[in-house]
Amino acid sequence: MSVSPNQIRPQLGDFSSIVCFKAVVVGVEEALGEKATAIALISAGRQRGKKLAEDLGLSNKGAEISLEEVSLKVGSILGKEGTRLCIIEKI
Repeated sequence: MSVSPNQIRPQLGDFSSIVCFKAVVVGVEEALGEKATAIALISAGRQRGKKLAEDLGLSNKGAEISLEEVSLKVGSILGKEGTRLCIIEKI
C-alpha cells in the first residue's frame, strides 16, 4: 500500500467506520444536546468541504471547470476509490 504525504494513518489508511462515527455523534448529542451538536457538525463539514476544494484545486474556479469534472474529482476522494463516504451522482 502506498502512503500519500497527507495520510494521517499510514498503516491503516485514512478510513473510518461509519458505525463508529455515528457513535461519536450520538455521544456528542448526549453531552451537548441535539442543537449544539448540529451546529458543530455543520461547521466541521463546511470546513472540511472548503479544505477539500482547496486540496483539489477547485477553489475560486467558477465557470473555469465543469460540474462533471468537479463531480469526478470530489468522487475520487469521497467515493469508492477514496474514503467511501458517499457516491456523487451529480452536482
